[in-house]
Order: sequence, then structure tokens, then C-alpha cells
Amino acid sequence: MRPNIPHAIYLVAIFLMGCSTTPFDDLSMPNSRPYAEPKDGSRARLRISTDGAVRIADNTSCSTWSDPNSGVGPVARGPLLTKENNSKSLGMPGVAPGDLTSTELHVRAGRPLLLHYMKQQGVTYTTVASCDGLYSFIPKLDHDYQAVFRQTADGRLCFRGVVDISSPTVPIPNISSGRRCTN
Repeated sequence: MRPNIPHAIYLVAIFLMGCSTTPFDDLSMPNSRPYAEPKDGSRARLRISTDGAVRIADNTSCSTWSDPNSGVGPVARGPLLTKENNSKSLGMPGVAPGDLTSTELHVRAGRPLLLHYMKQQGVTYTTVASCDGLYSFIPKLDHDYQAVFRQTADGRLCFRGVVDISSPTVPIPNISSGRRCTN
């Protein structure tokens, strides 16, 4: 019996397409250790809610995988990433969005903090949409912050936002899009 070549090509294509819809945060994370919260000193609290993965880099406004002050925050999906920082609670005020993976962490106050949101999802069998956003700000001592990162169901829009829960009507000064480090 002769093999059905078009059928075999179709099966291989489906298998490879599965690889292409695997979240890039699963595949390109050479450094997937969890973010290490500061145990003392000047700190703020940060609740992060996401439908992807968020890396946290302390004392920088640019992103690099080799930064020893960086690590993985909450991870909604990504089997190769640590989920050690998921669902932590520090008793922060307010409620996290119920449809997102959330966690509460201490972060260093008074110096730049970078949040790097990553998500990739299949929109159709042949189309993949990615979110890869960087956000940088300087947390204030003893303030509480809420950061939300999500991708729309159709994959076309990526939402990100940070609010100072301690002063919700006051804009966060010097909040900006982060950047990738150039070495």
C-alpha cells in the first residue's frame, strides 16, 4: 500500500503549527527563575494580573535576560516557566480581575522597575498574534500598585496599565514604555 503523501504533509503541517502557537515565552526564556522580592529596605507592593507572563526587572528601565535583578512574576501559561510567584497575597486593597492570573509582590521603592509582558496566541490556524510590552516606573515607598496586562480575544490589541492604588486619582509620574537594553 502506497502512503498518502498529501495526508502525511497535512499531518506534519498540523504538528508544526502546534509548535508555532506555543507561547514564545515558553521557548525564548533562557532565564526563568522567579523574581526575588526584596526582604527589607524601601519597598512598595505590586499586584500584577495577566493572561500571559510578566518578567520583573528591579533597578533598571531596560530589559535584558541576564540581569541578576530580574525574574519571572506571574505566569498564566507557559509550561517551561516557573509559577512560583503565582497567587501570592500580601493583603493589598481592592480585588484582582477574576479572569486573569494574579499575584502580589514586594518591589523595591525609589528606583526604576521594569515590567515585561509577553503573550502569543493563535488567532486562526495560520495566524499568531503577539504581545510584547515593556512598562517602566519608579514605585513610591509604601505605596500599592495594580498592573494589568491582557490581550484581546482576537489577538489584535494588547492592554497594559499601572495604577497607584494608594492615590488612584493621581497619575504615576514618569511612567513610560520600557526599552530593550543595548550592550
